[in-house]
Amino acid sequence: MTRRAVLIRDRKIASYDDLAHDRATILYTGSPARVLVWQRVSVSMATHSKVSTIEKSPFVAKVSFLQVDRAGETLASPDGTWDLVFIRNAQSVRAIRTGLTTRPVRLWHSEGEEVLAISFKPSVNMATVDAIASLDKGYVLKSDRKGFRVAGEVFEIPAFNNADVFVDRLARAGLLRANRAVQSILDGQRVAMSERTLQRQFKVTTGMTYKRFTMIERAGLAAERLRKGESAQNVVHALGFYDQAHLINSVREIIGQTPSQLDRHGTLRSELAGGVAVFSNTRITATF
Repeated sequence: MTRRAVLIRDRKIASYDDLAHDRATILYTGSPARVLVWQRVSVSMATHSKVSTIEKSPFVAKVSFLQVDRAGETLASPDGTWDLVFIRNAQSVRAIRTGLTTRPVRLWHSEGEEVLAISFKPSVNMATVDAIASLDKGYVLKSDRKGFRVAGEVFEIPAFNNADVFVDRLARAGLLRANRAVQSILDGQRVAMSERTLQRQFKVTTGMTYKRFTMIERAGLAAERLRKGESAQNVVHALGFYDQAHLINSVREIIGQTPSQLDRHGTLRSELAGGVAVFSNTRITATF
């Protein structure tokens, strides 16, 4: 069974489906559902990428840019952020907003694509967005080569070198909301609220419970240590896993690879700020 993502248009939220056939994905975009072919490939990908931060930004975790010289496949794992993603090719520019993610997704990138991903902190939410409903899902926003529409307003398509200006425009328009209570949990310095209120604030803002968030965070830390060559036994003790079986299951479920695969193929991961899945070739486009 292969888990695939489904397309969301005009704020219609779709869901994941376990499919019995690797080569078909059902996209629930209305009635009847469209069936598009997904050609399963495993191709080394030639890219140029760069990542930056916006200094002292209360909203943004990082900004990533990927230029694809040769088409191929990567793996995007949850990283505790949600994204605004802009995919540019010779024909068009697509704008996508994702929620936070809890599972890995394999990505197909077409030759010549340029992908800009602005990854927002988990304590930040977009006005009018239901974070719980957006978990592991995404929206294809109305866009053209010059601009896109979000929450009823039109914004210019940003570039890597002016992402800070773009984020400032979103903030001035009142579309970005930073939750101080959630950030206090992430910082380990909780504000004076009841535990129940804090937990509710966390789920409303991120879409998931704090327990689930910490499981994802721990799996990410474990994967990073394993990629650097640390032994599985050391990682188990350092990060509080019950045993190696617990480590293996956690990393496989959340990161999408086993510890041994990470050790051998540590570079098989998305060069984008994680979480956004964009399968894109001439036959299929799918987002989550």
